Amino acid sequence: MDNEPRTCVICGASTADKRRDAMYCSGRCRKKGQRTGVATRRAPAYAVQVMPAVVPKRQRKPSVNDIAHLVLDASSIEASFRFASTRADYRFRAMCTRMADAIGAALDQEGLR
Repeated sequence: MDNEPRTCVICGASTADKRRDAMYCSGRCRKKGQRTGVATRRAPAYAVQVMPAVVPKRQRKPSVNDIAHLVLDASSIEASFRFASTRADYRFRAMCTRMADAIGAALDQEGLR
């Protein structure tokens, strides 16, 4: 038997004299729980202790190769926007030109072109 005190999920009253997996202290609380959508099964006590905490992995620092690939990708995207600025629907041509100009200016500013 587990030593943790068991309480009603609705009112907080003790359910120690009920079944080991009891969630409610009375029929009234059980009905209220069903009407409000409270969980119908309590998680086993060991589930909380056994499951490890999920910690996101740390990403590695970008290498010089990673940066070089990003610069090449940026140049390629700039070229795609330049192409789209002459061939896309008229509604999008101005936006494509602005995007290409912005990417080109950023590359020029950093001396990457």
